[in-house]
Amino acid sequence: MNRKLSSSFTMIYKYLFPFFWVVGFGLATLTLWFSRIIPPETQNPKGQFLIIWIAGTSFLLWSSRRLKTVTLSHDHLLIRNYSKTIKLPLSSVKDITESWFNRPNIVKLHIYPSCDFGNTIVFIPKFRMWGNPLVPELKELIMSNSDGHNI
Repeated sequence: MNRKLSSSFTMIYKYLFPFFWVVGFGLATLTLWFSRIIPPETQNPKGQFLIIWIAGTSFLLWSSRRLKTVTLSHDHLLIRNYSKTIKLPLSSVKDITESWFNRPNIVKLHIYPSCDFGNTIVFIPKFRMWGNPLVPELKELIMSNSDGHNI
């Protein structure tokens, strides 16, 4: 039986939000640069808007590119990036970390040996209002399926 571990909103965070940020903030920046809506005596925020747009776009494209969809299937994980799916044995997961700093929070699967997606798989877990038991549950599952050297 397959159990989807990643959020249904992964596609929104991976594709839609970055698209709307790049286009929306980009149009706002271009409008600011090529319009005369700012009176000449006020401080001109053109440079600040351009820097924020470039930095925000770079960060969003970097962070969204890493997101994967993860499904648990018996003793392996199915990892997908919307164009390619790989099957990864649970024994390849050497550590699991969760970041509460990011919103939405993310889970990182540290893989050894490296797979087609690298040595770290990043995904957004399903949202839980009162804490997410996914990371401890996965750690326990991996420990029970390995020789005790993981995590």
